[in-house]
This record gives sequence, structure tokens and C-alpha cells, in this order.
Amino acid sequence: MAKTPSPDYGRDLGKLEGSVDVLKQLTFAVIGILTVIVGGGIALFVQIHSVSSDLEMAKTELSGRLARVEGAAIGLTAGQSDVSGSLSRIEKRIAELAPLPQSPVLTLSSDDRMIIRTVLKFDPDQAYKGIGHLGDALPDAKLFDYPDELLSKIPALKGTRYTFDAKGQLLIVSLAEQRVIAIV
Repeated sequence: MAKTPSPDYGRDLGKLEGSVDVLKQLTFAVIGILTVIVGGGIALFVQIHSVSSDLEMAKTELSGRLARVEGAAIGLTAGQSDVSGSLSRIEKRIAELAPLPQSPVLTLSSDDRMIIRTVLKFDPDQAYKGIGHLGDALPDAKLFDYPDELLSKIPALKGTRYTFDAKGQLLIVSLAEQRVIAIV
């Protein structure tokens, strides 16, 4: 007696084939998803590597620029120091060459000069040790007051004092500036 297949036989076979089809589709789907994930990962890796390379190049370029800026700053500082030194030398030289502020010159008549020479006598012990010139400052010289009779005869001498220099010249010195304003 031959066995007849059960009526569910084809159905089971269909179930198995259906399961295999589903399994195939799931496998392809998983492979597709994995391919997309791996491809995306590779693309992402390439992009990150590209950005990293760009950042490294930018960093190198900025380091170079920073080094040039620092070099320029050092050069400017050195230049500023040189300019300050030069300016100081120029100012010193100008001060040396600039004329001293001139004290007013006292103009005396020949009669006034003769009266002064008659009243005031040269004393070498009291004299200024240098030789006086018109406009010289004499801050360390011993200055003397005029006798009242001389001031009454020559009022232009008010506000001045006198001393003699080593050559015997009578130096009239302004009190305000301590400068020689006349030589008699």
C-alpha cells in the first residue's frame, strides 16, 4: 500500500519556501543596511580625514603668520628703542646748539661807566675766579650790593649786583637770572 501524501504536505513545503524567501529578503536587507552603514562610515572617515588635513594646514599657516607677526613686533620694539635713543641724542644736541635765553643787556653811558669805575674798586681776593662774558650765568659767584650813593646816581643798576672777574672787569649781574648783563 502506498502511502499517500498528507494533504498538508504542499502547505508545509510552501511554508518552508515562504520562510526561505523571507529569510533571503531579511538577509539582503541586513546586507544592504550594513553596506550603507559601512559606506557611510567610510565616507565619514574620508570627510573627517579631509577636515583634519585642512585644520593641520591652517594650523601650520597660522603658526607661520604668528611667527612673522612676533618677528615684526620684535623688530618694531628694537626700532622704537633705536628711535628713542636717536631722539634723545637729537634733543641733547639741539639743547647744546640752542642759544641760551638772553638776559636783557644793560646799556650804560660813558659817564655812568666812569662813575661806576670811580666808586667801585677791584679786589682780587673777592673777585670771581673765571673770566666773565656777556650772557654768562654766574650762580656760584659772590655778588655785591652797590653803595646807596651809586644807586641814587645810576637808577638803572636797581635789580642788579656786581662782581669783578679774574681780568679785573666789573660784571653787572641781574638778580633774576644770575646772568652778566653788562661789563664795565
